[in-house]
Amino acid sequence: AELLDAFCLDTPNVVSASALPLREASLAMIGLWRMLASLVFAFFIVDGASLSTGAFADLGVARHAGPHAGPIIVNETDIFPEEADQDLTAGDPNHPSLTYFLRRPLKEVLRDSLQSGARTLRKAEQVEISRELEKVTRISEQLAAKFAPGMRFRANVFVTALGIVILALVWFGIYFRAFCRSDRHESLEPWARSLKGLRRRPESMEPDLVLVFHHPDFKYGDRDYPVTLASMERVLMASHSFATAPESSFRRLEAEVEKLRSQRQPTIVERLQEIVAKPSSVFSRPPAAVTRGSVREAILQDFHELLPTWGFHTVIFSSVDDDELLVGISLREPAVIAHFLQRDGADLQVRHEVVESLGICQPKEEAASSPPYLRFDPRVVSQLARNKAIDVDDARALYETRLESKGLPGSATPVFFKSECLISSAERVRIIYEEIKLHFNLTAATEEKFLVNWYPAHKESSIRTLQATWASWRLMADLSFMQPMSVIRSYFGSRVAFIFAFNGAYCRALFAASVVGLLWKVIVHILHLLGLISSNQVIGYGVVLVVWARIASNIWDREQDFFVELWNLSDDTLNVIRPEFRGFPCPSQVDKNIFEIRDSSRRIVLRRFFSGFVTAFFCFLVACCIFIWREQFATNMDIYAAACLSLLIKTFELLYSYIVSGLTEMENHRYVAAHYNSYLWKQFLFQSVNNYSAFIYLTFKQVREGCPEDDCLDILQHQLSITLLILSMVSIAQVLGQTALVKFSLWYEIFQLRLRGEDNSQRLYIEEQAKYTSYEAREQIDQMLHLVIALGHVLLFGAVAPIVVSFCFVVFVVHLRASATMITRVSKRCLPVKQAGIGAWRQAVAFLRTIGVLYSGFLLAAFGASFDGAGTLARMTGFVVFCASMFVLWEIVEVSCPRTDPETQLLARRRQYAAQCIMHKSGGKPQQLSAEALVQSGHCASEVAGRRWSDIPRLPDLMKRPSAAFST
Repeated sequence: AELLDAFCLDTPNVVSASALPLREASLAMIGLWRMLASLVFAFFIVDGASLSTGAFADLGVARHAGPHAGPIIVNETDIFPEEADQDLTAGDPNHPSLTYFLRRPLKEVLRDSLQSGARTLRKAEQVEISRELEKVTRISEQLAAKFAPGMRFRANVFVTALGIVILALVWFGIYFRAFCRSDRHESLEPWARSLKGLRRRPESMEPDLVLVFHHPDFKYGDRDYPVTLASMERVLMASHSFATAPESSFRRLEAEVEKLRSQRQPTIVERLQEIVAKPSSVFSRPPAAVTRGSVREAILQDFHELLPTWGFHTVIFSSVDDDELLVGISLREPAVIAHFLQRDGADLQVRHEVVESLGICQPKEEAASSPPYLRFDPRVVSQLARNKAIDVDDARALYETRLESKGLPGSATPVFFKSECLISSAERVRIIYEEIKLHFNLTAATEEKFLVNWYPAHKESSIRTLQATWASWRLMADLSFMQPMSVIRSYFGSRVAFIFAFNGAYCRALFAASVVGLLWKVIVHILHLLGLISSNQVIGYGVVLVVWARIASNIWDREQDFFVELWNLSDDTLNVIRPEFRGFPCPSQVDKNIFEIRDSSRRIVLRRFFSGFVTAFFCFLVACCIFIWREQFATNMDIYAAACLSLLIKTFELLYSYIVSGLTEMENHRYVAAHYNSYLWKQFLFQSVNNYSAFIYLTFKQVREGCPEDDCLDILQHQLSITLLILSMVSIAQVLGQTALVKFSLWYEIFQLRLRGEDNSQRLYIEEQAKYTSYEAREQIDQMLHLVIALGHVLLFGAVAPIVVSFCFVVFVVHLRASATMITRVSKRCLPVKQAGIGAWRQAVAFLRTIGVLYSGFLLAAFGASFDGAGTLARMTGFVVFCASMFVLWEIVEVSCPRTDPETQLLARRRQYAAQCIMHKSGGKPQQLSAEALVQSGHCASEVAGRRWSDIPRLPDLMKRPSAAFST
């Protein structure tokens, strides 16, 4: 606006020779439109650009300073192109600009105006950027001098770290997007080649659940031991259930309980008097009315009588050495299965053929096209059959089925053949166990030695399939780490499936991180030989591991959420009361008319306080031992120091693992989830202190006291590498040792039979499983604990010792194959448990990830080359800036690699749509009304049909009529 004003005023002191007075324009009216258009356009470009970038700073100052601030000089070369200099001087010498505007076409004027404005803008930007850079540099130097005195910027270290971060990001993007293969396959097509040569053995007897009893004719040494009333009440679930629970039908066992209640126990005074009168009675047992032998027989007879009445098939047989009786329990009858499914409100997956028959196009080869789950309802099946959506009125035509063995009812010997079943073997085991749990506590009976053992039975055909596709040592070289997750889940349950899915996902992630770690070691070694940087660098690979940790975590969250949606899981499945829960009856919080077993709040607090105190005491013992270890080997941190530290860690690991089970049981948790998480957190917290505290303490001591030859990081790397190598070898040896021990026990039993001359005795597969090791919640937590602790070594110490990442990768790979081999060859089949994800382990990994960032920042501030000779304030500033930058970097990673998965959302939408179509199809059409009914029901039909809108009455007038539409 000021420039335009200058052109309109005859003020030579204000403008240059290129100004255009308004009175001269009257001599060229024919070119007025061209001049005005070019002026507006040119000066709009120039002045607008100057205002947006601050190019005309002097002009702005003069503008705001007022009319007495002095002249404003605008050079014509800044506005008009240099190529127009000849045209500007031609014509009228006093007003050359008028000649320029009148003689040049409008198109050229506009083009030259744009070019001159862009050139002026570039000049202004260069000046402004240089000024801003100088300003930023000056402010940065002031802040560094104030908050980080003594810190020196190392350009070579920064460039090296930035280079490895960029290379890592490129490698992660290529690997995770192009080479990683997920486990989202519901079929076994990726393993078709492995299954092609698999030979099917003849079907043998394969019950769902097996109870192992003491053989009544075998002379056990404890068969005459007396039984207490407390142990009997612990076994019978009548005192643990709601008042609405079904009454126990163990009539023989209840008769034994009544004997104990009627039997008067001698008081302490009477017992002392008896001992004084007859001293030999101290070593003699009083005659017991109820013994273990009688209770065992009663339980065996009651089970054999009750199980068929609950709808289960049973078969009983003696063991190969005649010391045990095994009772196999099976659920095979379709009517019984339908009863339990309808009673429990179970959801079953729909066949893909049903979805296709409704005209829904969802490609079967896509993982997001898995059919939906629907509540089992025979009425829906019948309605779909009537509407021709399915061929027959059979639930197996709507829901997915599985080929299973089925026993012939009424046969004298167990004969089995293939049949289609609505539910998997894991679901059948769960149904049988839940039904027995309403009346009888199997775990308590085993602990009280009324039962030898109980276990879900392995299916030999399923085991052979898993061994061919997954549980085999020959798959160690398979770097894709693909697993048949849907098969694992349908056989072992979702909790075990998520453990192995976590293992496989981090095998892939650790492979990517280990490649970058090896590359980092090579680069640092080469640059160190060239004398560019020191050999101990933590910043570059530390940042890489921080980014990698968030990427791996988000990728796992995506996999976990997909499987939760794929398998139709929810968290409310774990809110189940433990059979081992003890308490006293009190009115239920849900219904005051019934009673439930609850525990005192004061007792709960005291027990958990004592449990926490014991855990803290063990942590204190670990800290004391680590202090002694460091003082002993302070001047000689060699391989013997690492071996002693490994022995110390393993000793406390085994000792606390033996104690923590009793502590968790003492806490007397009411729910299964609370008991599981309590054991998990105590193990995780103690084992974290046990495994990590030595190296963290060693780091702090080195920072405080220094190192003899200024090789602190070398000592830390040496101890980390050797200790983790020893611990990894011991963990692998434990897994192999368990396998060898089970094999030896089975061989030794056959060897003993042969010594007795029973060479023809053949042990069946179903009986052999009784000698296998347990694989229940405790073993599953321990398996996951080994993985998380190894992952913690990467998150905490990977920056200082990149070789730790490679060690951890080997540990994960070996654990994947060793654990899969162990649970399919030498472990009892676990009780299938529904769990939506890895549960509290996710919070544990997030905790380690955060501690890893803090520890990496401490390493940078303590041993970074930029902080050599710097003070405490500078190191604290570096620590805070690094941690804050890493947390910001996590948010950037969250944008580029989010934890939400579009495929999971697509799967949910497709299932919802397919389920709505199926339910709409099952609803049918309403019955057509007759003509008279249509006439009666059509209120104001003639008015609407004849378009007599004014004849439609108001509501008060309508209600006055005898046949009102809304009359009751």
